[in-house]
Amino acid sequence: MKMVLKPASAALCMALAMQSVQAAERETAECMPARNAEALVLMIAPALITQMQQRCTSVLPADAYLLRSGPALVEKYEAAAAAVDTEAMEAFRFFGGSELAELKNETLRPLIREQMAKGLAGEFKVDDCAGFDLIFSNLDPLPPANLARVLIAIVQTMDNGSKTNRKRKKPDICPALAKP
Repeated sequence: MKMVLKPASAALCMALAMQSVQAAERETAECMPARNAEALVLMIAPALITQMQQRCTSVLPADAYLLRSGPALVEKYEAAAAAVDTEAMEAFRFFGGSELAELKNETLRPLIREQMAKGLAGEFKVDDCAGFDLIFSNLDPLPPANLARVLIAIVQTMDNGSKTNRKRKKPDICPALAKP
């Protein structure tokens, strides 16, 4: 069943997101475990892929990967997200602190997914669609966890310990242990 966000739900989500940012700014938090950050990527991925499909429909050719295979890709990422749901919710609560402790995952999850995906998709231009089509078509044979690990590794490599993070009091992602 598709969830439709009503204005009150959207406002709640925005308030929760602002509380999360404010909580992160108030506290000097420890680092977030990489597995939780990866889980958050997987939780958002299906909604982001759907947003990109909708955004790119008018500019991609009919045989583009996102248009042709996007729904199957969303299903694949939905299954991966379900497997790490607890870790993803822990990641979001890491930033939200006690303000989010009482909210049930079933209430919070769809709001997080949709609002974060809309926000991320809004950062991309329609001119980026061909590039995203190429990225997703090349990622298709890989397990979804690979995308999450690569993205978090990039963030860890480029962002952790930066002056910007320290200035904003943004917590780093903990160094990942070597995977076998």
